[in-house]
Amino acid sequence: MSDSDPLRNWPHRVLAVFFSPGSLFEQLRHKPAWGGPAFLVVVLGLLTDTVLVMEYVNYLRDIGQELRSTASPYVLVVGGTLIRTGIICATAGFMFFVFGTLLGDNGRYEQYLSVTVHAFIVTTIGSLLSALLNSSLGFALRARGFLPFPDDGFLGSLLSRLDNPFTFWTVVLAALGASKIHPNRSWRSALAVLVVGWIVFAAGIEVAPL
Repeated sequence: MSDSDPLRNWPHRVLAVFFSPGSLFEQLRHKPAWGGPAFLVVVLGLLTDTVLVMEYVNYLRDIGQELRSTASPYVLVVGGTLIRTGIICATAGFMFFVFGTLLGDNGRYEQYLSVTVHAFIVTTIGSLLSALLNSSLGFALRARGFLPFPDDGFLGSLLSRLDNPFTFWTVVLAALGASKIHPNRSWRSALAVLVVGWIVFAAGIEVAPL
């Protein structure tokens, strides 16, 4: 491989997610790879969940309450990792089913998993950064901090699940990856499909408790 090849090593691919995603996904189409970035996503996710759980523990102590079990923080952190892993695999499965099967793009699950794992690097880094800023400065990196969002009702609750700019960035990257797996598909059409899927998923979570 040449020195400019994003597949040379996985740290280089991590940088390529931010600086040359088109070239990265083009090469991942021919040679899917996801092991190293998946490990990074798990580690950064564990750090994020640890920050959030410790913040929650400190909040309980401030209001005079204690956790029911000393194992609860570990359960929450491990649970967050499992949920995150499930979301990544389910997203790749959704892309494989919609693009690779229903729309006839003939992509393999491994290709979509490779794209998804790399795209989720953005969300994972963004979530860690947001958790650290919120914990230390009380500032969360959310779109509602810059745009008018309704605070009440179903719409307000739904938008609160969609206002993470890093998640939208991840969706855009996934759409770009889908367009590289099947060059005849535009990234805009792929983005439209993924955004609709994202909204339906968020609405499903919102309605489920009801």
